[in-house]
Amino acid sequence: MAFLSTLFSRSGSRSQIAAGDGGASFTLAHLQQLHSRLASFRESDLLGGGTEKDVADAVVETVYQITEALIWGEEHDSRFFDFFCEKNILADFVRVLGLAAAPRKVKVQLLQTLSMLVANFRGNMSVYYLLSNNHINRLLSTELDFQDEDILAYYVSFTKSLAMRLDQETVKFFFLELPAPSFPLYTRSVRFFNHQDTMVRTAVRTLTLQVYQIDDPLVRNFVLRHAAEQYFGDLAVHLRNLWLRLDIATSTASCPAELAGVQRELEVQQDFLVYLSNVFDLQVGELNDVLADRLLNFTMLPLLCAGIGSADLDGTMEEPSHTLQRHSALFLARQVFDIFQAKCLLEPLAAALVGPSLPAAVAYAISASGAGSPCEGSPQDGSMEATVPNAWRAHFVACAESFDDATALLAAAVLHGCQRVVATVDGCDDPPDAAIDAGDGMQLVETVGRGEDDEDAELEVHRAVLRVLSSKHGSWPPEYLRMFLRIVAETCDAVGGELGCRIGRDLGYALASSSIAAGRRLQEHIDRSLEGDAPDALVDAFFVAWDWHTEAAAEVERFCGRAELLLPTCFWWPADAASAAEQAMRRFLILRRALLATGAEESASEETFPLCLDADATYDEGAQVDVGQRKCVACGVPPSRSKCNRHLLVDDGWFLLVQTDPASPARATVRTACPIWQVQALVDRADPRTMHVFFSRHAHTGFAGVAEQPVGTDGQQSLILSFEDVGRCQAAYEHFAARRLDLRAGLMRELAGFLQRSCDEATREPRQSEK
Repeated sequence: MAFLSTLFSRSGSRSQIAAGDGGASFTLAHLQQLHSRLASFRESDLLGGGTEKDVADAVVETVYQITEALIWGEEHDSRFFDFFCEKNILADFVRVLGLAAAPRKVKVQLLQTLSMLVANFRGNMSVYYLLSNNHINRLLSTELDFQDEDILAYYVSFTKSLAMRLDQETVKFFFLELPAPSFPLYTRSVRFFNHQDTMVRTAVRTLTLQVYQIDDPLVRNFVLRHAAEQYFGDLAVHLRNLWLRLDIATSTASCPAELAGVQRELEVQQDFLVYLSNVFDLQVGELNDVLADRLLNFTMLPLLCAGIGSADLDGTMEEPSHTLQRHSALFLARQVFDIFQAKCLLEPLAAALVGPSLPAAVAYAISASGAGSPCEGSPQDGSMEATVPNAWRAHFVACAESFDDATALLAAAVLHGCQRVVATVDGCDDPPDAAIDAGDGMQLVETVGRGEDDEDAELEVHRAVLRVLSSKHGSWPPEYLRMFLRIVAETCDAVGGELGCRIGRDLGYALASSSIAAGRRLQEHIDRSLEGDAPDALVDAFFVAWDWHTEAAAEVERFCGRAELLLPTCFWWPADAASAAEQAMRRFLILRRALLATGAEESASEETFPLCLDADATYDEGAQVDVGQRKCVACGVPPSRSKCNRHLLVDDGWFLLVQTDPASPARATVRTACPIWQVQALVDRADPRTMHVFFSRHAHTGFAGVAEQPVGTDGQQSLILSFEDVGRCQAAYEHFAARRLDLRAGLMRELAGFLQRSCDEATREPRQSEK
């Protein structure tokens, strides 16, 4: 027990060192003493009766003080590092760490020490010595209790510190060519790629991305072989498990409150997809080919394609437990198109979903999921290199035409992603050999649907989406109809050539017929409004709807990544917050806007507000007006309601509240100005000399707001006017009520005229979009 006795008789405590004078305790002699104690430590010291805890504490204290001394010496005294090298202290660290009887606290301290040394050694000589003599590789290969969270955390932190030092030169210290090629830093770390702890997963991913960037032939060949034989296959299987877990979470969700669980599973798989995408983004061709092959054949083709075709449209076919639900498969397919940019992965997947034919090998990979065969026939020569008709495209078309709203919407989003692949992505030069050959799928735009007997078969998928537009535009909430229209428009824009022209014409016809139908529904609401008690009720709704429909729709990627889309439609499909008339108005406006965008005229975004709001004069708050020859009614506003400190200036088109100037009675300053059709006045029944005035706030009217009162919680502004007698109050009320009704009736007539003109324009043959 000499180790224990010498420690406490000859060294200060940790607190004493920390309270020292900034380095006086860090002497070379003290470091020599610490090394002597560490070197004298043996496993047998831990086996003495009743002293194991004291010995472990002594070792931890010794290692800690050595660490402090070395880090201080790195900055102040090079002799410390020379002594560290001369006495091979690193070997003692590794020796103690590998002792079977070494307590947990000792191993944790040693791992922490090594991480600190790697992070704090700055000079090249220091780093190179630390990594030399194979000590680090021996340490990395040491079997530790990785069930212990602290040991695993410090081990992973240590490997991450090493990864930050990894480059073309330092990799030679980690990669061993003899007696057989080995790379412990890489192979030992990737075992934890799917660990439940986020920090561990992040460290492993950081290390692997760092390794893949090393352009060394021997290292690259080793990593490529390991990836092909194990790691990339493990990644693909893990992705499969994550997707199945997410699908189970969505299938068991019984209420919106369970969305949080679905969101967690979704974020985990999104995080993993981002990591896989980062691997592709390194642009290492051989690795990308292998990774694409594993992902396609082990996970994406079997799960996504089989999930899309796993049940018939009526839902009468029971889905196999190892496949995805149809809407989950569509959702995840869209996730792939949003997150990845690698052409070698996306083109084969797009071709498998909507291409006219598939290589027989790919068809076999899909059918291996157990959901049936994707082949409508067999290759004539029986070769796996031959192509066969792609029956999965028929399943995708069925999804696009589904009566289920979410399925139809997601299918359109997936087609949007497929079309963007051909138009925009960059990645590998060639698809993986074992996945899908270039064939027809590599030219999706030019070949979609070709080879069918019907001359319009090449438009099959796009026309299926357009049929959904024609059938569902009257039932979808406006927000989702707008997103659907954006998806359809961007999909069509991505198609070029003659096929693009034909799709553009079909889109124009679909939008024209839908606009006309939506216009008829809106006209019915207008007719009922004119016949009812509030004939002008839709005026305000039109202003709100116009402003809404000119706003930009949400980004497709953001919309399609929402966890709500994975739940049953009844949980997330929004209820009609607005009235049926307002819903119809918004649908008509966005359909009309989409139709205008297909024409050759100027952009629909430059269109001016269609209702005429011209008046004889306009007024701005703060402006000076002449009141000498005009009728005024004295009134008061808070806080001086008893005093007539304001005047109402009578005008046929405007509500004008002015303040006269005692020095110039013929001039007044406008305090509040608002078009009368936006004003509603009510006389207080309890005090008929008081009138409450409410102002609607719409764009395109020049009304900036009421200066006298703050905005209410309902978005309206209001103020209270007090008059000297009941007669003046009643006269003002009758003037506002009559002019409001008259002006709003005129706006309703203009609205009806605008609707008629729009429908007349839609009946003309829509012009083809300029490509």
